Amino acid sequence: MKDSQHSKRHATVAQAMASSSDDTGKSTLLATAAGQATFVLILINAIVFLCDHVLHLPAMKLLYLNHAHPQWHQWITHQFCHGSFQHLSANLFPLLIFGGKVEETEGAFGIACVYLLCGTGAAIASFLLTPAWSNGHMTVSVGASGAIFGLFIVSVLSRLKWGLRPLVEAAILGQFVVQQVGQEMKSQFAGVLLVWLLHKVSDRASTKEME
Repeated sequence: MKDSQHSKRHATVAQAMASSSDDTGKSTLLATAAGQATFVLILINAIVFLCDHVLHLPAMKLLYLNHAHPQWHQWITHQFCHGSFQHLSANLFPLLIFGGKVEETEGAFGIACVYLLCGTGAAIASFLLTPAWSNGHMTVSVGASGAIFGLFIVSVLSRLKWGLRPLVEAAILGQFVVQQVGQEMKSQFAGVLLVWLLHKVSDRASTKEME
């Protein structure tokens, strides 16, 4: 009887250890997989920038969001395009931080949905607020600021806890993101204001000529 009880206990312990090792293996696998989607997004942004600004492939301009004649794919593809290396680096750093945080809680599918949906929503707002033509030049939109701002919001909401440290962290990180988005909004607003002023000046000049 004692031998059978010992064997049962050993079997139970072995099963528990096996189960624990399986769980550890799964958690290790999940931890290793975490961040893969964020890395893929960063890699796509870097490859698009390389093809556009280093290799100067003409087809890359077709990925920009054309405000005069937008194509359906441009609502997505413009989110991976950038105007300069500074623009790219300013977006990749918060993408690495907030993308990783969102992926930890929402998974690869979650970060992809947040990135694409928020980036498309920001593009729609920019399309509605920005004129299609500015000083004789066609307006285009590039960048992932809207997508990154969405990732920041989701990362904060998914980890929202009342306390001094979480609030301070959110305030510091939020200030950085809001500053980046605000700079782009200021430049777009300045462009809209310039076009409006030029339009007013041209209207007055044409009125005086008619008189």
